[in-house]
Amino acid sequence: MDLFIFIIIILLIFLTSMIFKQKSSLKRSDDLPRHFYFNDNSEEIKQIIDLYNSNRIKDAERKSREMILLDSKNLYYHYLLGCILMKEANFQEALQQFNIILELMPALEYPRKRMIECYYEMKDYEKTIGECESYLRTYNYSPEIFEYKDLLADSYFKTENNDKAIEIYIKLLSSNTSNIEYLNRLSILFLRKKEPEKTFEIDKRILAMSNFHQEAVMRTADFYFDREDYPKALEFFETYNKIKPEDETSLKIAQCFYHMNRMMDSRAIATGLLRKNPDNIDIYYLLIKICKAQSCYERAIEYAKEAIGLSKDEEEATENKKTVSSLLLDYGKKWLEKDQQEISFDYFLEALKYDPENAEVYYALAINNQYAKDYEKAITMVKKALSFEKKAKYYLLLGYLFDEENNPILSRKSFEDVLRLEPNNTEAMSFLGIFYAQEKKYDKAIELFSDIIKIDKNNQDAYYNIALCYEYLDNKVRAYEYYKKLLEINPQHLGAKNNIDILQWEKID
Repeated sequence: MDLFIFIIIILLIFLTSMIFKQKSSLKRSDDLPRHFYFNDNSEEIKQIIDLYNSNRIKDAERKSREMILLDSKNLYYHYLLGCILMKEANFQEALQQFNIILELMPALEYPRKRMIECYYEMKDYEKTIGECESYLRTYNYSPEIFEYKDLLADSYFKTENNDKAIEIYIKLLSSNTSNIEYLNRLSILFLRKKEPEKTFEIDKRILAMSNFHQEAVMRTADFYFDREDYPKALEFFETYNKIKPEDETSLKIAQCFYHMNRMMDSRAIATGLLRKNPDNIDIYYLLIKICKAQSCYERAIEYAKEAIGLSKDEEEATENKKTVSSLLLDYGKKWLEKDQQEISFDYFLEALKYDPENAEVYYALAINNQYAKDYEKAITMVKKALSFEKKAKYYLLLGYLFDEENNPILSRKSFEDVLRLEPNNTEAMSFLGIFYAQEKKYDKAIELFSDIIKIDKNNQDAYYNIALCYEYLDNKVRAYEYYKKLLEINPQHLGAKNNIDILQWEKID
């Protein structure tokens, strides 16, 4: 009797293992597992399987539910219903059926596998990962032989668990080195981790196997573009456009032409793209740069003003207004260079409307007023510029203006402020040296002028001023030496030549 019971138990274990054993496959089969044909001669189960395989899915589902009502403890029916529900993409209810099985027999593998597939199909990648990791722990499988390892890698990939995904894809590639999809994923992962060099090397492997792999071509183009190798970037962007013409890629090509100083080509592409995509702000940004490079300021200003209306938020709109202000400023400077102060003044004022805190505009207005010899207004404008930003050149101009106004105290203070910001500013040093000389502090003046020569060994004014200081100190020999040094730099310097003649006439020892 004991032997008979033992044989029955062994037979039951064998049948159970047959029921839940299936050939490894990453993708769920459309047919129910063939091992159900080897059931214990259950006509009901055979009928359900026949209905399923003849694509009478609803009938198979109805029959499964009927049998569960009759025998809810029969795991075969729950498993069949779960598979049928997966076929119908009803993954949530399918999970319920597999959970029923595991509550009764928690050690069974196959329902766990089906649950992994359900979570994956539901795009619940966190739970997919959780089930896979639990499966590996429960059955003590290593990831290398896990039949769902690329499904697990994909879940890590989609949840941006980059390090884990990289680890698995590298293992997958060790046994399948030419799998382009694995290489492509690995390339993307390294790009996410901001390791473009590794991405670039992987993409070279991909392109060696497939010259026109779209993603690898685009990543390689971006790699060269980011490194400012625009000719190489252009080559790959043009290759991509042959495979799959896109406006975005055409814009990249136009940007390459811009950086390669092929402005006409760049502008032709960009204007063509703008006709097709009048709301693409990036095209406006490129056209602004092109027009500025071509000194077409009026057109650049028009594009910049249009870009304000296309800004995605207030922050971007503010930046675009600053761009308009900067362009108006640059255009105004061009008119100022032509001595057209009234025209430049108008552009500077308009620039302030778009950016009332643009210190450079106030600085330009100060220069404009300086040209008009309205020093009082010029000083007001420089002070306004300094209220927004402390720059050495602002203080330098202020020093000149106070000097024009015969205010040596404020002029000197302004030049000292310059040196506080830029200790090696030779213009400010030169003015302060002159102030010392005017105060008859010749030694201090010589020290400052000598410091200028250390910074700029060909500074003619510094040599000349040192020579003059030595003359005032009645050191004619040293004065003669510095005049000679000056003539070595500029043999035609009239002041030095005349003063040497005078010193020689006075018979310097």
